[in-house]
Amino acid sequence: MIDTKLGRAPLSTQSTAPPSLDSRIKPTSTTLPSPATDGRINDFLIKIDNYRWLLFSALILLYLTGYTTNWLPGPDSSQHLIYADHLYNNIPHPYSNEIFSPLSPGLAFLINLNKLLFQSSFIATSLFSMLLVAFATLYVSYHFFKIIANRNVAVLLTLMLGCCETFYRYTFQLLPDLPFFFGLITTLYAFECIRIHNRPLPYNLSLLILGLAAMALFKSIAIVVIVALCLSFVFSAIKSKHYRQLFIFIAISFIAFMSLRFIIGGPTTLHTLHIDERIMLDRLTILLPQTLYNALTNNLPRLLTESLTEAVFALDFGTLISPLFSIPILIYLIFLTRIRVFWGILTALFITQWLAVIVADRYILTIIPLIIIAWYLAPIWYEKHVSRKLGTITFTFAIFIFFTPNIVFDIRQIIQNHTTNTIQDYKDGKYTNEYHLSNWLTANTPENAIIIAPYHTFLLIGYLSNRSTYFSLNNLPQTTQPIYFIGSPTEQMLDTLQNQQASLSQSQVFPNSLHNSNLYLVIREPNRQ
Repeated sequence: MIDTKLGRAPLSTQSTAPPSLDSRIKPTSTTLPSPATDGRINDFLIKIDNYRWLLFSALILLYLTGYTTNWLPGPDSSQHLIYADHLYNNIPHPYSNEIFSPLSPGLAFLINLNKLLFQSSFIATSLFSMLLVAFATLYVSYHFFKIIANRNVAVLLTLMLGCCETFYRYTFQLLPDLPFFFGLITTLYAFECIRIHNRPLPYNLSLLILGLAAMALFKSIAIVVIVALCLSFVFSAIKSKHYRQLFIFIAISFIAFMSLRFIIGGPTTLHTLHIDERIMLDRLTILLPQTLYNALTNNLPRLLTESLTEAVFALDFGTLISPLFSIPILIYLIFLTRIRVFWGILTALFITQWLAVIVADRYILTIIPLIIIAWYLAPIWYEKHVSRKLGTITFTFAIFIFFTPNIVFDIRQIIQNHTTNTIQDYKDGKYTNEYHLSNWLTANTPENAIIIAPYHTFLLIGYLSNRSTYFSLNNLPQTTQPIYFIGSPTEQMLDTLQNQQASLSQSQVFPNSLHNSNLYLVIREPNRQ
């Protein structure tokens, strides 16, 4: 019987069944705590949400203004360009047995595709491809933020990511960091979609596979994210005592991971470690004492006093002030574990890797979304647990200290991207000599020459001069090709040459404007070749 006055069934006949899955999930789909609804922080978030299309349009304009067809030189970028050249010409990669050989060839494939389609304009179109990747990353990031918070917060966090100078700067460089970041944020988004079942499971799994594949294609550290995913699932399965699902997940993860290794690295990766993985394993086992010493005396101080603030705020505040920002950020990141175990494990693994190997702002880019979330949550915590006034003050300071330097350095990046003399203006002319030296080598050495160049510039010189370059005289290629050495000979180098039945004869003295060293020709005895 229906009570027509109230428009519902009488209490005695109403269903006592639990609510449907959708009705349970929808109210709890957000993860991040929200500010007080009647506070100033919430008022600010509502205002920026009301103008979100205008703000997003301004953000798109900021990126379009920064786009440049000028290649910003660097050794790492040169490495992938060399790799792409060899793919284009269908010849073996020259560093296939060297530490510099990229395990993940995604960027070389992308550059090679642009070269096949656009020929001589491939640099400009490759850079435009990176811009498209940046837009795709911001789009996925917005939906990731929206699924863990409300739309007001998602708008703010997306604007923070888009204005972050580290993210902005690497949009205009031919490096694998940005495509890897796209894979990572896609993985984070897919993880949340699977958790709350907001779409059919096959769609969410496809999204997760896309994210993992994108990371594996562009950087070998995709294994860090895979390990974090597995550990978080193991933690969840043990906690809920779902041991069967745990076993199935581990089996599927192992098969998927080995399949990715086979597709990207070839059949040898099925039974051997790649050199990057072997080095990391050694540093965490037999070289652990040395790794700990280097982490405590070099990498940790650099993280606290330089790299972290440069990555987040685009500024190095100095050895005394930078830790005042870096330490709270690290503490906030630790507390993210209380919100999502996966985030905490992922952050811990990445920080462990940085401390064990090297710290740089481009590596911190991988967890910038989590840093932004942590930076936003601190004032919200103060507002709820200390006082609204303190929360408002800290929120205002957090927004100001984040946006102001980042936007200033974004504008500086735009000016630098559109300079009339990129070689002299980029990094204060750091690579000017290498450009002139490479032009000289192109004009004065045979096309099949092998150049032994300084460690920090041999890849850049190799790409610019279109010559095969190495950084060491050890294990010289057994070939009749002429081999040139740039530098000043040492006793150790002369001993190495003697052991290889080779000698060194001075061939050419560089003009002082090019290089402070001489160019030598490495000669093998004819009867020993």
